[in-house]
Amino acid sequence: MGFFGVIAFILFVFSFNGVTMATYYVLGNKVVAHVDDCHTYPTRYTDSVEVVCNGTWKEAYGDQVGQIYGVAPSEKGSTITVHALHGSAVEDGTQLPSIGAAGVSLVALGVIGFGFLLGTVRKHSARARAIADDAQGQPRTVPKQVK
Repeated sequence: MGFFGVIAFILFVFSFNGVTMATYYVLGNKVVAHVDDCHTYPTRYTDSVEVVCNGTWKEAYGDQVGQIYGVAPSEKGSTITVHALHGSAVEDGTQLPSIGAAGVSLVALGVIGFGFLLGTVRKHSARARAIADDAQGQPRTVPKQVK
């Protein structure tokens, strides 16, 4: 995959959470939810904590239970407005990561895809040249394998 492919993959992975929250916010249905419980967990590499809150809400296809992003522990037991989509939700008015997160993710995904496409084209064109040379009776050179 190469150096730039690895960097692109890392950027894609780290920006994915922001893209997920933005998707729930934009595509989700605006509904009222009840915050059932909240837990805090220490993060692995910093002194901060991660807050995970779960709640219940009604959507067109039935009652839903799931994680609600952007909720503070002090909101446990309260009723809030959320944007819900398929069992996950984000609180209305949540400060979402910038649109740059989605842009970085798409660019990184494009770089990864282009790298795989380029490698495939190189591999197949080298094989095609070898077959064509063999068919024309020219001395055959073994193409360098491209991984």
